Amino acid sequence: MPGLKEILDEIKDEALDAAREELKNLLSNAKDDAHEFVKDNAQKIEKWLVMLANKELGKSEFDALMRARRRILRQHLNTLEIEARTRLRKITTGLASLVTHKIVPALLGV
Repeated sequence: MPGLKEILDEIKDEALDAAREELKNLLSNAKDDAHEFVKDNAQKIEKWLVMLANKELGKSEFDALMRARRRILRQHLNTLEIEARTRLRKITTGLASLVTHKIVPALLGV
């Protein structure tokens, strides 16, 4: 039966691998989401600016559209924060599970 040091080393390796994988997924998803979000916003704002310049859209309408875009941006950022917290919770739960299934049995001699 492995000693406590070996179990801790194993847990450290597993925890780092799980955290690294989760963070890699988070960054990849965030990058893709951010790219699409920025692209979509840029297209809409460009369209509205052209419409404003062509007098197809009034200044007050343009301002209202921009306020709506800011609200959408805040909602998007809130969603990203919630997703990041969820992933952090997943990492924390995984670490707790590792400790429960590896250290506790070793300490109890099971």
